[in-house]
Amino acid sequence: MAHGYSSAPPLAAVYARFSSDRQRDTSIEDQVRRCREHIEREQIAPPEAVAVFTDFAFSGASLDRPGFEQLMRQVEDGRISTIVTEDVSRISRDFADAALIFRRLQFAKVPLISIADGINTSSRHAKLSFALKSLVADIYLDDLRDKTLRGLEGRARAGYATGMVPYGFRTRPDRDGGGNVRGSRIELVPREVEIVRRIFREHLDGRSLAAIARRLNDEGIPSPRTGSKHKRFGWSAGTIRAMLYNERYAGIWRFKQREWVRVPGSRKRLPRQRAAGDVITLERPELRIIDAEAWHAVQVSLRTIHRRYTQRGARTPGPRNRSTYLLSGILRCGACGAPMVVNGSTNVYYVCGAYRSKGTCAVRLAVREDETRATLVRFLQDVLHSSAFRARREQLLVVEQGQSAHLRDELVRRQDRLADAEERATALIAELGRAPSDRIADAVRQLEAEVAAHQAAIARMKRAGEQPEVMAAKVLRSWLRHLGSRGSDVARDRTRLAAWLREATLHVRATADGARLQGSLRLDALLLVDHDPSTMTEEIAVDLALVVVGPRGAQTTSAR
Repeated sequence: MAHGYSSAPPLAAVYARFSSDRQRDTSIEDQVRRCREHIEREQIAPPEAVAVFTDFAFSGASLDRPGFEQLMRQVEDGRISTIVTEDVSRISRDFADAALIFRRLQFAKVPLISIADGINTSSRHAKLSFALKSLVADIYLDDLRDKTLRGLEGRARAGYATGMVPYGFRTRPDRDGGGNVRGSRIELVPREVEIVRRIFREHLDGRSLAAIARRLNDEGIPSPRTGSKHKRFGWSAGTIRAMLYNERYAGIWRFKQREWVRVPGSRKRLPRQRAAGDVITLERPELRIIDAEAWHAVQVSLRTIHRRYTQRGARTPGPRNRSTYLLSGILRCGACGAPMVVNGSTNVYYVCGAYRSKGTCAVRLAVREDETRATLVRFLQDVLHSSAFRARREQLLVVEQGQSAHLRDELVRRQDRLADAEERATALIAELGRAPSDRIADAVRQLEAEVAAHQAAIARMKRAGEQPEVMAAKVLRSWLRHLGSRGSDVARDRTRLAAWLREATLHVRATADGARLQGSLRLDALLLVDHDPSTMTEEIAVDLALVVVGPRGAQTTSAR
Protein backbone atom coordinates (compact mmCIF):
# COMPACT_ATOMS: atom_id res chain seq x y z
CA MET A 1 0.00 0.00 0.00
CA ALA A 2 1.31 3.44 -0.81
CA HIS A 3 0.14 6.95 -0.07
CA GLY A 4 1.12 10.15 -1.81
CA TYR A 5 -0.15 13.68 -2.34
CA SER A 6 -0.53 14.77 -5.94
CA SER A 7 -2.02 18.27 -5.50
CA ALA A 8 1.50 19.79 -5.67
CA PRO A 9 5.02 18.43 -6.03
CA PRO A 10 6.17 17.56 -2.47
CA LEU A 11 9.41 18.88 -1.07
CA ALA A 12 10.00 15.95 1.28
CA ALA A 13 9.01 12.29 1.48
CA VAL A 14 8.57 9.94 4.43
CA TYR A 15 9.13 6.22 3.90
CA ALA A 16 7.92 3.65 6.46
CA ARG A 17 7.82 -0.15 6.32
CA PHE A 18 7.41 -3.24 8.42
CA SER A 19 8.22 -6.75 7.24
CA SER A 20 5.79 -9.13 8.94
CA ASP A 21 2.02 -9.37 8.68
CA ARG A 22 2.09 -10.30 12.36
CA GLN A 23 3.27 -6.81 13.33
CA ARG A 24 0.85 -4.05 14.26
CA ASP A 25 -0.23 -1.39 11.78
CA THR A 26 0.70 1.13 14.48
CA SER A 27 4.35 0.32 13.74
CA ILE A 28 3.91 2.25 10.49
CA GLU A 29 2.08 5.06 12.27
CA ASP A 30 4.89 5.38 14.82
CA GLN A 31 7.54 5.57 12.08
CA VAL A 32 5.59 8.21 10.13
CA ARG A 33 4.97 10.29 13.27
CA ARG A 34 8.65 10.26 14.20
CA CYS A 35 9.71 11.25 10.66
CA ARG A 36 7.17 14.09 10.51
CA GLU A 37 8.38 15.41 13.84
CA HIS A 38 11.97 15.39 12.54
CA ILE A 39 10.97 17.21 9.35
CA GLU A 40 9.15 19.88 11.36
CA ARG A 41 11.94 20.23 13.95
CA GLU A 42 14.66 20.57 11.32
CA GLN A 43 12.43 22.79 9.13
CA ILE A 44 12.99 20.57 6.10
CA ALA A 45 9.50 21.20 4.68
CA PRO A 46 6.10 22.44 5.83
CA PRO A 47 3.59 19.71 6.85
CA GLU A 48 1.45 20.24 3.74
CA ALA A 49 4.46 19.60 1.47
CA VAL A 50 5.25 16.09 2.77
CA ALA A 51 4.34 12.87 0.93
CA VAL A 52 4.09 9.57 2.80
CA PHE A 53 5.02 6.24 1.20
CA THR A 54 4.38 2.99 3.08
CA ASP A 55 4.76 -0.76 2.64
CA PHE A 56 2.82 -3.06 4.97
CA ALA A 57 4.23 -6.59 5.53
CA PHE A 58 6.98 -6.31 2.89
CA SER A 59 10.50 -7.62 3.52
CA GLY A 60 13.41 -5.22 3.23
CA ALA A 61 15.40 -7.97 1.50
CA SER A 62 13.76 -7.01 -1.80
CA LEU A 63 13.23 -3.80 -3.80
CA ASP A 64 9.96 -5.19 -5.15
CA ARG A 65 7.71 -3.08 -2.89
CA PRO A 66 4.85 -0.95 -4.27
CA GLY A 67 5.33 1.99 -1.90
CA PHE A 68 9.09 2.11 -2.39
CA GLU A 69 8.74 1.77 -6.18
CA GLN A 70 6.33 4.73 -6.25
CA LEU A 71 8.75 6.76 -4.13
CA MET A 72 11.68 6.09 -6.48
CA ARG A 73 9.58 6.94 -9.54
CA GLN A 74 8.82 10.34 -8.05
CA VAL A 75 12.50 10.80 -7.19
CA GLU A 76 13.43 10.17 -10.83
CA ASP A 77 10.69 12.57 -11.97
CA GLY A 78 12.25 15.34 -9.84
CA ARG A 79 9.30 15.62 -7.44
CA ILE A 80 11.18 14.70 -4.26
CA SER A 81 13.92 16.81 -2.70
CA THR A 82 14.52 14.84 0.55
CA ILE A 83 13.66 11.39 1.93
CA VAL A 84 13.28 10.84 5.67
CA THR A 85 13.04 7.37 7.23
CA GLU A 86 13.35 5.95 10.74
CA ASP A 87 16.46 3.90 10.01
CA VAL A 88 18.41 2.55 7.04
CA SER A 89 16.97 -0.97 7.42
CA ARG A 90 13.52 0.43 6.52
CA ILE A 91 14.93 1.30 3.07
CA SER A 92 16.72 -2.01 2.50
CA ARG A 93 18.22 -4.96 4.36
CA ASP A 94 20.19 -6.12 1.33
CA PHE A 95 23.72 -4.72 1.04
CA ALA A 96 23.84 -4.77 -2.77
CA ASP A 97 20.39 -3.20 -3.09
CA ALA A 98 21.30 -0.51 -0.56
CA ALA A 99 24.38 0.42 -2.61
CA LEU A 100 22.23 0.73 -5.73
CA ILE A 101 19.73 2.94 -3.90
CA PHE A 102 22.56 5.16 -2.64
CA ARG A 103 23.87 5.66 -6.19
CA ARG A 104 20.39 6.41 -7.56
CA LEU A 105 19.77 9.03 -4.87
CA GLN A 106 23.21 10.57 -5.36
CA PHE A 107 22.56 10.85 -9.11
CA ALA A 108 19.18 12.49 -8.47
CA LYS A 109 20.77 14.75 -5.79
CA VAL A 110 18.12 13.68 -3.26
CA PRO A 111 19.49 13.26 0.30
CA LEU A 112 18.29 10.40 2.50
CA ILE A 113 18.00 11.14 6.21
CA SER A 114 17.94 8.18 8.60
CA ILE A 115 16.89 9.44 12.03
CA ALA A 116 17.93 6.55 14.30
CA ASP A 117 21.27 6.07 12.50
CA GLY A 118 22.11 9.78 12.35
CA ILE A 119 22.82 9.50 8.62
CA ASN A 120 22.34 12.23 6.03
CA THR A 121 23.62 11.10 2.63
CA SER A 122 24.28 14.69 1.58
CA SER A 123 27.08 14.95 4.16
CA ARG A 124 30.70 14.38 3.21
CA HIS A 125 31.29 11.00 4.91
CA ALA A 126 27.77 9.62 4.52
CA LYS A 127 28.79 6.93 2.04
CA LEU A 128 30.87 5.03 4.59
CA SER A 129 28.22 5.30 7.35
CA PHE A 130 25.46 4.25 4.98
CA ALA A 131 27.47 1.26 3.73
CA LEU A 132 28.27 0.11 7.28
CA LYS A 133 24.64 0.35 8.42
CA SER A 134 23.46 -1.48 5.30
CA LEU A 135 26.02 -4.23 5.86
CA VAL A 136 24.87 -4.64 9.47
CA ALA A 137 21.24 -4.95 8.28
CA ASP A 138 22.26 -7.56 5.67
CA ILE A 139 24.23 -9.57 8.25
CA TYR A 140 21.23 -9.41 10.59
CA LEU A 141 19.08 -11.12 7.94
CA ASP A 142 21.68 -13.83 7.36
CA ASP A 143 21.95 -14.43 11.10
CA LEU A 144 18.15 -14.55 11.42
CA ARG A 145 17.94 -17.15 8.63
CA ASP A 146 20.60 -19.31 10.28
CA LYS A 147 18.89 -19.16 13.67
CA THR A 148 15.50 -19.97 12.13
CA LEU A 149 16.95 -22.95 10.24
CA ARG A 150 18.71 -24.23 13.38
CA GLY A 151 15.45 -23.96 15.30
CA LEU A 152 13.54 -25.86 12.63
CA GLU A 153 16.26 -28.53 12.48
CA GLY A 154 15.99 -29.00 16.24
CA ARG A 155 12.21 -29.38 15.95
CA ALA A 156 12.58 -31.94 13.16
CA ARG A 157 15.07 -34.05 15.16
CA ALA A 158 12.74 -33.89 18.18
CA GLY A 159 9.92 -35.32 16.07
CA TYR A 160 7.94 -32.10 15.70
CA ALA A 161 6.40 -30.77 12.47
CA THR A 162 8.33 -28.05 10.64
CA GLY A 163 5.55 -27.10 8.24
CA MET A 164 2.52 -28.54 6.50
CA VAL A 165 2.01 -32.30 6.66
CA PRO A 166 0.61 -34.40 3.78
CA TYR A 167 -2.82 -36.00 3.53
CA GLY A 168 -3.18 -38.79 6.11
CA PHE A 169 -1.43 -36.83 8.87
CA ARG A 170 -2.31 -33.97 11.19
CA THR A 171 -0.52 -31.95 13.85
CA ARG A 172 -1.35 -31.58 17.53
CA PRO A 173 0.16 -28.98 19.92
CA ASP A 174 2.54 -30.55 22.44
CA ARG A 175 2.53 -28.65 25.74
CA ASP A 176 4.89 -28.73 28.68
CA GLY A 177 3.89 -28.85 32.34
CA GLY A 178 3.23 -25.12 32.34
CA GLY A 179 0.88 -25.27 29.37
CA ASN A 180 3.36 -23.72 26.93
CA VAL A 181 3.48 -25.14 23.40
CA ARG A 182 6.82 -26.86 22.74
CA GLY A 183 5.97 -27.85 19.18
CA SER A 184 3.48 -29.70 17.00
CA ARG A 185 3.42 -33.47 17.16
CA ILE A 186 2.56 -35.41 13.98
CA GLU A 187 -0.09 -38.09 14.22
CA LEU A 188 -2.10 -40.28 11.85
CA VAL A 189 -5.68 -39.60 10.77
CA PRO A 190 -7.28 -43.08 10.67
CA ARG A 191 -9.94 -42.28 8.05
CA GLU A 192 -7.39 -40.69 5.69
CA VAL A 193 -4.86 -43.48 6.33
CA GLU A 194 -7.33 -45.97 4.86
CA ILE A 195 -7.75 -43.79 1.75
CA VAL A 196 -3.96 -43.62 1.28
CA ARG A 197 -3.64 -47.40 1.55
CA ARG A 198 -6.53 -47.83 -0.86
CA ILE A 199 -4.84 -45.56 -3.45
CA PHE A 200 -1.59 -47.57 -3.30
CA ARG A 201 -3.50 -50.85 -3.44
CA GLU A 202 -5.61 -49.82 -6.46
CA HIS A 203 -2.54 -48.62 -8.33
CA LEU A 204 -0.87 -52.00 -7.80
CA ASP A 205 -4.08 -53.66 -9.03
CA GLY A 206 -3.53 -51.88 -12.37
CA ARG A 207 -6.07 -49.06 -12.10
CA SER A 208 -4.99 -45.80 -13.79
CA LEU A 209 -4.41 -42.61 -11.85
CA ALA A 210 -7.41 -40.93 -13.50
CA ALA A 211 -9.63 -43.95 -12.72
CA ILE A 212 -8.62 -43.87 -9.04
CA ALA A 213 -9.34 -40.13 -8.85
CA ARG A 214 -12.70 -40.52 -10.59
CA ARG A 215 -13.83 -43.28 -8.22
CA LEU A 216 -12.89 -41.23 -5.15
CA ASN A 217 -14.82 -38.26 -6.53
CA ASP A 218 -17.84 -40.44 -7.37
CA GLU A 219 -17.91 -41.65 -3.77
CA GLY A 220 -17.79 -38.07 -2.46
CA ILE A 221 -14.55 -38.54 -0.52
CA PRO A 222 -13.06 -35.10 0.33
CA SER A 223 -9.79 -34.41 -1.46
CA PRO A 224 -6.63 -33.02 0.22
CA ARG A 225 -7.47 -29.52 -1.07
CA THR A 226 -11.02 -29.42 0.30
CA GLY A 227 -11.34 -26.39 2.55
CA SER A 228 -8.34 -24.64 1.01
CA LYS A 229 -8.30 -21.45 -1.08
CA HIS A 230 -8.23 -23.39 -4.37
CA LYS A 231 -11.28 -22.76 -6.56
CA ARG A 232 -11.65 -26.28 -7.92
CA PHE A 233 -11.67 -29.21 -5.54
CA GLY A 234 -11.78 -32.94 -6.12
CA TRP A 235 -9.24 -35.67 -6.69
CA SER A 236 -7.14 -35.56 -9.85
CA ALA A 237 -4.57 -37.79 -11.51
CA GLY A 238 -1.87 -35.31 -10.48
CA THR A 239 -2.91 -35.54 -6.82
CA ILE A 240 -2.78 -39.34 -6.92
CA ARG A 241 0.64 -39.30 -8.62
CA ALA A 242 2.12 -36.95 -6.00
CA MET A 243 0.86 -39.19 -3.18
CA LEU A 244 2.36 -42.32 -4.77
CA TYR A 245 5.77 -40.61 -4.90
CA ASN A 246 5.59 -39.22 -1.33
CA GLU A 247 8.04 -41.27 0.74
CA ARG A 248 6.62 -40.00 4.00
CA TYR A 249 3.92 -42.63 3.58
CA ALA A 250 6.77 -45.20 3.84
CA GLY A 251 7.93 -43.62 7.12
CA ILE A 252 10.86 -41.66 5.62
CA TRP A 253 10.89 -37.97 6.56
CA ARG A 254 13.53 -35.66 5.12
CA PHE A 255 14.45 -32.14 6.19
CA LYS A 256 16.55 -29.48 4.41
CA GLN A 257 16.22 -31.09 0.98
CA ARG A 258 15.66 -27.70 -0.64
CA GLU A 259 16.33 -24.09 0.15
CA TRP A 260 14.43 -21.13 -1.24
CA VAL A 261 16.77 -18.51 -2.68
CA ARG A 262 15.53 -14.99 -3.32
CA VAL A 263 16.20 -13.53 -6.75
CA PRO A 264 18.26 -10.33 -6.19
CA GLY A 265 16.13 -7.17 -6.31
CA SER A 266 12.78 -8.99 -6.28
CA ARG A 267 10.38 -10.83 -3.98
CA LYS A 268 10.56 -13.94 -6.18
CA ARG A 269 12.12 -17.02 -4.61
CA LEU A 270 13.35 -20.11 -6.44
CA PRO A 271 13.93 -23.60 -4.99
CA ARG A 272 17.44 -24.99 -5.00
CA GLN A 273 18.48 -28.52 -4.03
CA ARG A 274 20.86 -28.73 -1.09
CA ALA A 275 23.94 -30.93 -1.10
CA ALA A 276 23.18 -34.54 -0.16
CA GLY A 277 25.30 -34.18 2.98
CA ASP A 278 23.09 -31.36 4.28
CA VAL A 279 19.85 -33.35 4.05
CA ILE A 280 18.54 -34.80 7.32
CA THR A 281 16.81 -38.18 6.88
CA LEU A 282 14.70 -39.56 9.71
CA GLU A 283 13.09 -43.00 9.93
CA ARG A 284 9.64 -42.64 11.51
CA PRO A 285 8.21 -46.19 11.76
CA GLU A 286 5.38 -44.98 14.02
CA LEU A 287 4.17 -42.80 11.11
CA ARG A 288 4.54 -45.46 8.40
CA ILE A 289 1.31 -45.99 6.40
CA ILE A 290 2.65 -48.14 3.53
CA ASP A 291 4.94 -51.12 4.22
CA ALA A 292 8.35 -51.33 2.52
CA GLU A 293 7.34 -54.09 0.09
CA ALA A 294 4.28 -52.24 -1.24
CA TRP A 295 6.22 -48.97 -1.43
CA HIS A 296 8.99 -50.58 -3.50
CA ALA A 297 6.48 -52.24 -5.84
CA VAL A 298 4.71 -48.92 -6.47
CA GLN A 299 7.99 -47.12 -7.24
CA VAL A 300 8.93 -49.82 -9.77
CA SER A 301 5.49 -49.44 -11.39
CA LEU A 302 5.83 -45.65 -11.57
CA ARG A 303 9.27 -45.90 -13.21
CA THR A 304 7.89 -48.32 -15.78
CA ILE A 305 5.02 -45.97 -16.62
CA HIS A 306 7.42 -43.03 -16.81
CA ARG A 307 9.67 -44.82 -19.30
CA ARG A 308 6.67 -45.80 -21.39
CA TYR A 309 5.49 -42.22 -21.75
CA THR A 310 8.90 -40.58 -22.19
CA GLN A 311 10.19 -42.68 -25.07
CA ARG A 312 12.08 -45.23 -22.97
CA GLY A 313 13.35 -42.62 -20.55
CA ALA A 314 14.97 -40.35 -23.16
CA ARG A 315 14.52 -36.73 -22.16
CA THR A 316 14.27 -34.05 -24.79
CA PRO A 317 15.50 -30.50 -24.09
CA GLY A 318 12.99 -27.76 -23.38
CA PRO A 319 9.68 -27.70 -21.46
CA ARG A 320 7.86 -31.00 -21.11
CA ASN A 321 4.23 -31.48 -22.15
CA ARG A 322 4.28 -28.31 -24.21
CA SER A 323 1.03 -28.29 -26.13
CA THR A 324 1.11 -27.94 -29.92
CA TYR A 325 -2.53 -26.80 -30.04
CA LEU A 326 -3.43 -23.12 -30.26
CA LEU A 327 -6.34 -23.09 -27.79
CA SER A 328 -4.75 -25.19 -25.03
CA GLY A 329 -4.79 -23.17 -21.82
CA ILE A 330 -7.29 -20.72 -23.32
CA LEU A 331 -10.46 -22.83 -23.60
CA ARG A 332 -12.47 -23.26 -20.39
CA CYS A 333 -15.51 -25.34 -19.59
CA GLY A 334 -18.52 -23.03 -19.39
CA ALA A 335 -20.11 -25.17 -16.66
CA CYS A 336 -17.30 -25.54 -14.09
CA GLY A 337 -14.50 -23.26 -15.35
CA ALA A 338 -11.94 -26.07 -15.60
CA PRO A 339 -9.51 -26.04 -18.55
CA MET A 340 -10.58 -27.92 -21.67
CA VAL A 341 -7.96 -30.56 -22.44
CA VAL A 342 -6.97 -32.36 -25.64
CA ASN A 343 -8.27 -35.88 -26.25
CA GLY A 344 -7.87 -38.28 -29.15
CA SER A 345 -5.07 -38.89 -31.62
CA THR A 346 -6.45 -38.98 -35.19
CA ASN A 347 -9.45 -36.73 -34.57
CA VAL A 348 -8.32 -34.39 -31.82
CA TYR A 349 -10.99 -32.72 -29.71
CA TYR A 350 -11.32 -30.74 -26.47
CA VAL A 351 -13.15 -32.06 -23.40
CA CYS A 352 -13.61 -30.67 -19.90
CA GLY A 353 -10.53 -31.55 -17.86
CA ALA A 354 -12.55 -31.91 -14.65
CA TYR A 355 -14.91 -34.37 -16.35
CA ARG A 356 -12.14 -36.42 -17.93
CA SER A 357 -9.69 -36.66 -15.03
CA LYS A 358 -11.93 -36.25 -11.98
CA GLY A 359 -15.53 -36.84 -12.97
CA THR A 360 -16.54 -33.76 -10.95
CA CYS A 361 -18.14 -31.97 -13.93
CA ALA A 362 -21.42 -33.34 -15.30
CA VAL A 363 -20.99 -31.82 -18.78
CA ARG A 364 -19.91 -34.50 -21.28
CA LEU A 365 -19.05 -31.98 -23.95
CA ALA A 366 -16.45 -32.47 -26.69
CA VAL A 367 -15.62 -30.13 -29.60
CA ARG A 368 -13.23 -30.72 -32.51
CA GLU A 369 -9.93 -28.88 -32.12
CA ASP A 370 -9.48 -28.03 -35.80
CA GLU A 371 -13.07 -26.83 -36.27
CA THR A 372 -12.99 -24.72 -33.09
CA ARG A 373 -9.74 -23.07 -34.16
CA ALA A 374 -11.00 -22.46 -37.72
CA THR A 375 -14.26 -20.98 -36.42
CA LEU A 376 -12.37 -18.54 -34.18
CA VAL A 377 -9.94 -17.52 -36.96
CA ARG A 378 -12.85 -16.81 -39.33
CA PHE A 379 -14.43 -14.61 -36.68
CA LEU A 380 -11.18 -12.65 -36.18
CA GLN A 381 -10.88 -12.18 -39.94
CA ASP A 382 -14.45 -10.83 -40.03
CA VAL A 383 -13.51 -8.37 -37.26
CA LEU A 384 -10.66 -7.06 -39.43
CA HIS A 385 -13.11 -6.16 -42.19
CA SER A 386 -15.67 -4.57 -39.85
CA SER A 387 -16.40 -0.84 -39.87
CA ALA A 388 -15.80 -0.62 -36.08
CA PHE A 389 -12.27 -2.02 -36.50
CA ARG A 390 -11.39 0.35 -39.36
CA ALA A 391 -12.78 3.40 -37.52
CA ARG A 392 -10.88 2.61 -34.32
CA ARG A 393 -7.65 1.98 -36.25
CA GLU A 394 -7.91 5.38 -37.99
CA GLN A 395 -8.56 7.07 -34.64
CA LEU A 396 -5.46 5.46 -33.06
CA LEU A 397 -3.32 6.41 -36.06
CA VAL A 398 -4.29 10.08 -35.69
CA VAL A 399 -3.41 10.02 -31.99
CA GLU A 400 -0.10 8.23 -32.67
CA GLN A 401 0.96 10.70 -35.36
CA GLY A 402 0.02 13.74 -33.24
CA GLN A 403 1.94 12.49 -30.19
CA SER A 404 4.97 11.56 -32.27
CA ALA A 405 5.21 14.99 -33.90
CA HIS A 406 4.95 16.89 -30.59
CA LEU A 407 7.42 14.66 -28.76
CA ARG A 408 9.86 14.70 -31.68
CA ASP A 409 9.97 18.52 -31.71
CA GLU A 410 10.33 18.77 -27.94
CA LEU A 411 13.02 16.07 -27.90
CA VAL A 412 15.08 17.92 -30.53
CA ARG A 413 14.88 21.17 -28.51
CA ARG A 414 15.95 19.42 -25.32
CA GLN A 415 18.83 17.62 -27.04
CA ASP A 416 20.07 20.95 -28.44
CA ARG A 417 20.06 22.44 -24.94
CA LEU A 418 21.92 19.38 -23.62
CA ALA A 419 24.58 19.72 -26.32
CA ASP A 420 25.00 23.43 -25.50
CA ALA A 421 25.34 22.73 -21.76
CA GLU A 422 27.89 19.96 -22.39
CA GLU A 423 29.91 22.27 -24.67
CA ARG A 424 29.97 25.05 -22.05
CA ALA A 425 30.92 22.56 -19.33
CA THR A 426 33.79 21.21 -21.45
CA ALA A 427 35.11 24.74 -21.99
CA LEU A 428 34.91 25.59 -18.27
CA ILE A 429 36.66 22.36 -17.28
CA ALA A 430 39.51 23.22 -19.67
CA GLU A 431 39.70 26.71 -18.17
CA LEU A 432 39.65 25.25 -14.66
CA GLY A 433 42.61 23.07 -15.60
CA ARG A 434 44.60 26.13 -16.72
CA ALA A 435 43.62 28.47 -13.89
CA PRO A 436 41.86 26.78 -10.94
CA SER A 437 39.38 28.95 -9.05
CA ASP A 438 36.35 28.43 -6.80
CA ARG A 439 34.18 30.53 -9.14
CA ILE A 440 34.89 28.29 -12.14
CA ALA A 441 34.50 25.14 -10.03
CA ASP A 442 31.05 26.33 -8.86
CA ALA A 443 30.06 27.08 -12.47
CA VAL A 444 31.17 23.59 -13.54
CA ARG A 445 29.06 21.99 -10.79
CA GLN A 446 26.02 24.05 -11.87
CA LEU A 447 26.50 22.98 -15.49
CA GLU A 448 26.86 19.33 -14.41
CA ALA A 449 23.52 19.61 -12.62
CA GLU A 450 22.00 21.20 -15.74
CA VAL A 451 23.36 18.38 -17.92
CA ALA A 452 21.90 15.78 -15.53
CA ALA A 453 18.51 17.54 -15.62
CA HIS A 454 18.51 17.59 -19.43
CA GLN A 455 19.47 13.91 -19.56
CA ALA A 456 16.66 12.98 -17.16
CA ALA A 457 14.15 15.02 -19.18
CA ILE A 458 15.27 13.36 -22.43
CA ALA A 459 14.93 9.91 -20.83
CA ARG A 460 11.37 10.77 -19.67
CA MET A 461 10.42 11.99 -23.16
CA LYS A 462 11.79 8.85 -24.74
CA ARG A 463 9.75 6.74 -22.35
CA ALA A 464 6.69 8.83 -23.13
CA GLY A 465 7.40 8.41 -26.82
CA GLU A 466 7.27 4.63 -26.48
CA GLN A 467 3.54 4.63 -27.22
CA PRO A 468 1.91 1.47 -28.51
CA GLU A 469 2.42 1.22 -32.26
CA VAL A 470 -0.67 0.73 -34.42
CA MET A 471 -0.58 -2.65 -36.13
CA ALA A 472 -0.17 -2.67 -39.91
CA ALA A 473 -3.36 -4.20 -41.36
CA LYS A 474 -1.53 -6.47 -43.80
CA VAL A 475 0.71 -7.82 -41.01
CA LEU A 476 -2.31 -8.62 -38.86
CA ARG A 477 -4.09 -10.32 -41.77
CA SER A 478 -1.00 -12.46 -42.39
CA TRP A 479 -0.81 -13.45 -38.71
CA LEU A 480 -4.45 -14.45 -38.64
CA ARG A 481 -4.14 -16.45 -41.85
CA HIS A 482 -1.44 -18.65 -40.27
CA LEU A 483 -2.67 -18.54 -36.66
CA GLY A 484 -2.11 -21.96 -35.09
CA SER A 485 -1.54 -23.62 -38.48
CA ARG A 486 1.02 -26.34 -39.17
CA GLY A 487 4.54 -24.91 -39.27
CA SER A 488 3.69 -21.78 -37.26
CA ASP A 489 5.09 -20.97 -33.81
CA VAL A 490 2.10 -22.18 -31.77
CA ALA A 491 3.47 -20.97 -28.42
CA ARG A 492 3.96 -17.45 -29.83
CA ASP A 493 0.50 -17.50 -31.46
CA ARG A 494 -1.11 -18.70 -28.22
CA THR A 495 0.51 -15.84 -26.27
CA ARG A 496 -0.67 -13.33 -28.87
CA LEU A 497 -4.22 -14.71 -28.85
CA ALA A 498 -4.35 -14.66 -25.03
CA ALA A 499 -3.36 -10.96 -25.09
CA TRP A 500 -6.28 -10.22 -27.41
CA LEU A 501 -8.83 -11.90 -25.13
CA ARG A 502 -10.29 -10.56 -21.92
CA GLU A 503 -8.85 -12.61 -19.03
CA ALA A 504 -7.04 -14.66 -21.73
CA THR A 505 -9.89 -17.20 -21.87
CA LEU A 506 -12.75 -18.45 -24.02
CA HIS A 507 -15.59 -20.57 -22.64
CA VAL A 508 -17.29 -23.51 -24.32
CA ARG A 509 -20.92 -23.62 -23.13
CA ALA A 510 -23.47 -26.34 -23.80
CA THR A 511 -26.71 -25.22 -25.47
CA ALA A 512 -29.93 -26.97 -26.43
CA ASP A 513 -28.76 -27.42 -30.01
CA GLY A 514 -25.00 -27.90 -29.55
CA ALA A 515 -22.32 -25.66 -28.05
CA ARG A 516 -21.09 -22.10 -28.29
CA LEU A 517 -17.67 -20.49 -27.98
CA GLN A 518 -18.02 -17.34 -25.87
CA GLY A 519 -15.77 -14.62 -24.53
CA SER A 520 -14.64 -11.03 -25.10
CA LEU A 521 -12.10 -9.72 -27.62
CA ARG A 522 -10.22 -6.51 -26.74
CA LEU A 523 -10.32 -4.47 -29.92
CA ASP A 524 -7.39 -2.18 -29.00
CA ALA A 525 -5.25 -5.21 -28.11
CA LEU A 526 -5.86 -6.55 -31.61
CA LEU A 527 -4.91 -3.18 -33.11
CA LEU A 528 -1.74 -2.37 -31.17
CA VAL A 529 1.71 -3.94 -31.35
CA ASP A 530 2.40 -3.27 -27.66
CA HIS A 531 -0.19 -2.42 -25.07
CA ASP A 532 -1.14 -2.37 -21.40
CA PRO A 533 -4.15 -4.70 -21.01
CA SER A 534 -5.51 -2.63 -18.09
CA THR A 535 -6.11 0.32 -20.45
CA MET A 536 -8.10 -1.66 -23.01
CA THR A 537 -11.79 -0.73 -22.88
CA GLU A 538 -13.05 -1.38 -26.42
CA GLU A 539 -14.39 -4.94 -26.47
CA ILE A 540 -16.23 -7.17 -28.95
CA ALA A 541 -18.31 -10.14 -27.78
CA VAL A 542 -17.29 -13.55 -29.12
CA ASP A 543 -20.32 -15.84 -29.50
CA LEU A 544 -19.83 -18.63 -32.05
CA ALA A 545 -21.61 -21.91 -32.74
CA LEU A 546 -19.56 -25.12 -32.55
CA VAL A 547 -20.01 -28.73 -33.60
CA VAL A 548 -20.40 -31.13 -30.67
CA VAL A 549 -18.64 -34.49 -30.96
CA GLY A 550 -19.85 -37.51 -28.98
CA PRO A 551 -19.24 -41.23 -28.84
CA ARG A 552 -21.07 -41.65 -32.14
CA GLY A 553 -19.42 -38.72 -33.93
CA ALA A 554 -20.97 -35.35 -34.71
CA GLN A 555 -24.30 -35.00 -32.91
CA THR A 556 -25.41 -31.46 -33.74
CA THR A 557 -24.35 -28.67 -36.03
CA SER A 558 -25.47 -25.07 -35.73
CA ALA A 559 -24.64 -22.40 -38.31
CA ARG A 560 -23.19 -19.09 -37.24
